[in-house]
Amino acid sequence: PAEYRPQLDKTERALVPLKMWLGKHASAADRETFVGLAKKMGKDVSGDELWVLAPAFIASELREAFAIAVLIFLPFLVIDLVVALGLASLGLQASSPQTIALPFKLLLFVAVDGWRLLLESLLRGYL
Repeated sequence: PAEYRPQLDKTERALVPLKMWLGKHASAADRETFVGLAKKMGKDVSGDELWVLAPAFIASELREAFAIAVLIFLPFLVIDLVVALGLASLGLQASSPQTIALPFKLLLFVAVDGWRLLLESLLRGYL
């Protein structure tokens, strides 16, 4: 209908910078994957459609988030294991390793300036 034409024009104009941004930040391998899937489904795609770029961007971001989570998780897992082994060697199996390890985890996070490193790595993904 004619009354929705102004909103449609604004949406079409907004899609151009959105597609450029998604195309810049989606990995090429993910874009190729979704283009290949669309071609298997019988669609004719060029790779710059929103329904190809959006899932490629989401897949790229999920991969990066998983990598960051693993890098953050591993040192804390090592602290948990060392504390649990230390408590077991002292004969304190009834003590909770999590409560003993928490101050060590906080100390490690503060010592390596964790907030700055975390925010810097998140922002570096978009520069």
